[in-house]
Amino acid sequence: MKKILFIEATASKGGIETFILNTCKHLDKKKYNITVLADCSKCSIENDLIAEKIKIRHIPPLKSGVIKYIVNLWKTIDSRKYDIVHINKNSLSDPIALIICKLKKIPQIIVHSHNTHPTANSSAHVLHEFFRKILLDKNIGKIACSEQAGEWMFGKNNHSYMLLKNGIELKRFSFNPELRNKVRNELNLSDSTLAVCNVGRLSEQKNPLFLIEIMNSLLKIRPDAKLFIIGKGELENAIKKKVNDFGIKKNVVFLGNRSDINELLQGMDIFLMPSLYEGLPIAAVEAQASSLPLLISDTVDKGIKLLNSTEFESLNSSADVWAKHCLELVPKFNRRNVETEIRNHGYDIEKSTLELEKFYCKGKSK
Repeated sequence: MKKILFIEATASKGGIETFILNTCKHLDKKKYNITVLADCSKCSIENDLIAEKIKIRHIPPLKSGVIKYIVNLWKTIDSRKYDIVHINKNSLSDPIALIICKLKKIPQIIVHSHNTHPTANSSAHVLHEFFRKILLDKNIGKIACSEQAGEWMFGKNNHSYMLLKNGIELKRFSFNPELRNKVRNELNLSDSTLAVCNVGRLSEQKNPLFLIEIMNSLLKIRPDAKLFIIGKGELENAIKKKVNDFGIKKNVVFLGNRSDINELLQGMDIFLMPSLYEGLPIAAVEAQASSLPLLISDTVDKGIKLLNSTEFESLNSSADVWAKHCLELVPKFNRRNVETEIRNHGYDIEKSTLELEKFYCKGKSK
């Protein structure tokens, strides 16, 4: 049995945490002894991992101090003779885990790219480019969730990575009219109320302040509409302040991190995702698997469009344009079961996990 360590889960649930959880649930437990590293006292997927009997190791986050973080990460990686360390990253501006794994001569080190762009911080971009060139040698296993994510992490002319689609549990997300009615009743939504949602980490990348501007514009046309924000993050207080400044507090509901996203999506009418950049967002796959109309920024990889009910809008467009597009999109499509269509696009977690297990069996690089 191989020992595998997934790095790393955080306190705010995002695409990486969802990938780790889905993968841990479906990997063959007879072949893999799984541990998840969390850089917090309790990660956003803690209860789900415990329910799956997955081991969790906690260390203080990097922001608590670089030395403290390095020492604890070193001890964690050194505590067990891991056969595989699967490092999930948005960029290599923080290469500490990769460096430690190389120093410890972990038999199989994997870098998995989940994004297409660094933070807005130009120094982070420079660091990413520097460490990419000196650390990603041929012995490092390379995985990306999309071609754009692969180019960002491994270089435009480097095709040595495996493209692994972010598979989900399709049956859990299939549209269910009865469940939709149940959820809307629990959320006190009438049949006529327009329910708008966004799922993701409340960070700069997700552009949540612009989301509030869109909602403010939308309410001028549909004053009964409600926005449900599912997730937590560093911008939560700034978002709440903007909501208060617009005077739309009664129309915006903060649900925090949830483990029942598959159910909540059933009760919604449209998913808005005005992200500045993405890899290939799992939340968008989940929305489409629920047959929910999706309006997403045109900066996101066009491969995310799995159904005709997904449309793009420019980030150069005003909030008014986004709001109008949203209202035009909702009535164009009827919700239905699209499980087969999403599976045919390759987003079945069982298929994705089997592909990952084959990659693990190959050893080092692709």
